[in-house]
Amino acid sequence: MERKQAISVPTNYKPDLTFNKIEKNLSKKEYDKKIKKGEFLLENYEFYQHYNFEYNDKIAFIDYFKVKTQENFIQYSKYFNGETYLFGKKNQNIYVAKDYSDRLLPYSSVYNW
Repeated sequence: MERKQAISVPTNYKPDLTFNKIEKNLSKKEYDKKIKKGEFLLENYEFYQHYNFEYNDKIAFIDYFKVKTQENFIQYSKYFNGETYLFGKKNQNIYVAKDYSDRLLPYSSVYNW
């Protein structure tokens, strides 16, 4: 039996910001190439090895994913061995969804999320 797990969290933070995870993450080489072309990317290249988002507001996106937030997302991804949940935000709702797996528990006794 296949089960889906979904979490929806209402938020008032950055109500007009919308972003969705893109399937294709970037390698260090791809990241450097995009930076040389002058494309906008967040400052932590390692973040893009775990996540890549499309978004509707560059300034709000920068403010949402400050350096510390990027580091926390990287730790989260490493904890789950790169098998992160689908994550996005639309208007005043953050949503997370993935096929349920017993080994990918949404909590940890070791890390304080």
